[in-house]
Formats: sequence, C-alpha cells, structure tokens
Amino acid sequence: MKRIVQFFALCTILCLSACHNQKETLFIEKDGKLYEVFDQVSFYYPETFEADARTFDADTIQFCKNEEFMSYSSYPDSTDNTIEEMSKLYEGQLQQMNASDIVCYKKTLPSGNECYIYTGKYIGTGIEFKHVVYFAKDVTYVYRYQAPHDLYKEHIDVISKYLESLTIHYE
Repeated sequence: MKRIVQFFALCTILCLSACHNQKETLFIEKDGKLYEVFDQVSFYYPETFEADARTFDADTIQFCKNEEFMSYSSYPDSTDNTIEEMSKLYEGQLQQMNASDIVCYKKTLPSGNECYIYTGKYIGTGIEFKHVVYFAKDVTYVYRYQAPHDLYKEHIDVISKYLESLTIHYE
C-alpha cells in the first residue's frame, strides 16, 4: 500500500512538473494584432507592442515594447539582380551595419511565400536580430525583430511566429 501511495505521489509530481514546463500555445490571430499595408501585405504583431507613430511613412512602421523592436519596411528595387544575388546583397548590407554571426536560410512561410531568414547580432551593442525578407521583382519586403541578448533569447520562439505571419498578397 505504501508503494502505491508513493507511485501516485510521484505521478502527481511528474504531471505537475510537465504542465509547468509546457510551452504556452500561441494563436497569433487571437493574441496579436493584424496590420495590413493596403491590400498588398499583412502580418501580425504582439498586442503588447505599440506602434511608434514617429515611424509612420509609406514604407516603414515600427512596433515597440521597452527594449524590443519589430518593424516592417518595403524597399523598391529596380535592379535586374536574381533573388540569390539580392539575398547576398542584403547580407552585405547587414555586414555594413556592423552585423556579425549572420546566418541566412530559406523558409516557406505558412502563407506559402518563400522568404529568407537572417539572424545575427550587431557588434558593439550586442543587439540580436531576426529578419524575414521576401524578395519580389521590384520590391523587397522586410519584417524584423531586434532586442538585447537576454530578451531576444527569452522571446524569439514566440516572436518568430509573428515574423512568419508575413504575407505578401501579390507580386
């Protein structure tokens, strides 16, 4: 009888421990706010972030929460570079902005858009970043997140879901 009680006590402890360690389920449609750029682009951002009115212009919007920043930008591109060349040029731009430890890979987002993901950190400040970049024929779309190391590590899994909500509705 004593062993049965110990067994149930152990099971209870393990269940409570497992429940505590479960990651929170995120539903970006419910937990985030939708931002639409006319009928061309849409994405979600965390409801705890606030739009920074000082950055509103036709091509850029920034969302802030203390030391964390998310932003969306679009850049016209009238060159005849291939997508692969554009990716290398974008990485070069990051290096010019003192970024290091840059990792780049392709990923198909839930929207079906094939994007490039860039991660790294800025030398001197230690700010870490993740950019989701979609290269179209005449425009580059960028949705990015940056934060100090500790905040970045703590939030990047959740923030990545928001970054990957980037949807380009036309090309």
